[in-house]
Amino acid sequence: MIKILNFVILFFGIVITQSALANIPTMTLNWTLPDTSESSQFKLYYSLNADMSVKTWHENCTVPSALTQGAFSMTCTNIPITSFPVYIQIIGTLADTSEIGSNIQIIESDPIKTDLTTIPVVQNFRLTSPLESAHPNTLFYWNIDSLPETTITSDIGNITITKTQNDGTSSPGIVGNCLEQTGISQSYYFPMTIVPINKGTISFWAKHSTPSDSTDGTTRFFFKSTNIGKASTIYAYTYKNAIYFIIYDSSGSLHRTFKVADTWTKDVWYEYEFSWNGEDGSMSIRRDKAIVSEIDTTPWHLAPPFWGTQDLHIGNRAPLGSFDEFYISTN
Repeated sequence: MIKILNFVILFFGIVITQSALANIPTMTLNWTLPDTSESSQFKLYYSLNADMSVKTWHENCTVPSALTQGAFSMTCTNIPITSFPVYIQIIGTLADTSEIGSNIQIIESDPIKTDLTTIPVVQNFRLTSPLESAHPNTLFYWNIDSLPETTITSDIGNITITKTQNDGTSSPGIVGNCLEQTGISQSYYFPMTIVPINKGTISFWAKHSTPSDSTDGTTRFFFKSTNIGKASTIYAYTYKNAIYFIIYDSSGSLHRTFKVADTWTKDVWYEYEFSWNGEDGSMSIRRDKAIVSEIDTTPWHLAPPFWGTQDLHIGNRAPLGSFDEFYISTN
């Protein structure tokens, strides 16, 4: 079933403390949830399986208490976790009794064996809600639940997606599985016939495998057309601690927006949106709906890009991190 979801941000901080019984930790979960109108209950699940195919609901948790507006805390005790790594997930129950699940996080090793009584583990959970589509004008969608040996067909758009060179790793993502880049040239591409020319948005979830660092001299692509730096090309990438979004129109004129000294956190999921409008020359980068960078350049609707036979690549040679829920839509 095609998953078209509206994402609700849910941040958790987890503190693990030693209890009276060995190898049974106590977890205190602190989170913020901007909109709780549709949620009536939260549950903690754990599993030894990365895909949570066999999971256990731990019921010994306090009723969530409000700390401040939109911030909550819940403590779970006597959790019988004795094998590691272990995977944890938060399930929210909606008013209509349907359930929504967060992305899956991992506790790599037994915190008690470190001889520390308190170990802060800061995670980034996000719940997804099927209440409303966040992409009403979708031309292309790939849920990235499965990575192809050679090719696979997109969930919307009926577009063939091809593995570039090396296999990526299928890991737990925002929804289902994601593409995790653990080495070089773990990227996938598809024909740019589906990419709008004058006005569009490319959006997806990404988790950086490196922090924003002014000493990181590697160019790490979110996406790129086959050609870059030439007429009729589009691409976005990070370099050191900056983020760039670039379009060259068919005349070869450069249009771009970027932010230097940008800040992101390693191993945290972010929703990115790269939007452009050739009619007014506007370009923008959004992260979790907030503007990272935007600009009004010279309009290029009289010289729109001609993608031709180019492909759009998700990622490139150097790994950026992980990708999930890849959309292309009209604005």
